[in-house]
Amino acid sequence: MLKIADLWRSSDSAAWAAAFERYWHFVRPANRALEQALDRLHLERIRRLDAQGWYDFLPAEYFRWKYTAPNRYATTTRSLGQYADEPGGIELLHGIKHRLLEIDPTDLRAGLSAACEIKGLGTAGASGLLALMYPATFATVD
Repeated sequence: MLKIADLWRSSDSAAWAAAFERYWHFVRPANRALEQALDRLHLERIRRLDAQGWYDFLPAEYFRWKYTAPNRYATTTRSLGQYADEPGGIELLHGIKHRLLEIDPTDLRAGLSAACEIKGLGTAGASGLLALMYPATFATVD
């Protein structure tokens, strides 16, 4: 196995494939199915979510994937819950989803700005969501 510094400079596709496969050894077994499902997520699935579906997707799937520390999951989920507590809140959240679907995925600033409008998401949380939606142009910042 190559050291990480050597891997970054390597053009050996087999070495990269082995490194990507090794990632799964670091995923808790309880999270593996969710990780694999989100690894295959298609933007069309998000596009088809209605307001309630989008609201449910965030804590049940995205937050579970992004926030593996129980305290971070709890605080972010609590912030998201504010949408359910305010009249029209879930529709407001759904509007953010529509803006995320309309961004130019090469406009990093616009993407982060829109995703950060979701209550509870800072740069790290917003970038993770964008990385799932637009994996060719966004990466997760942690």
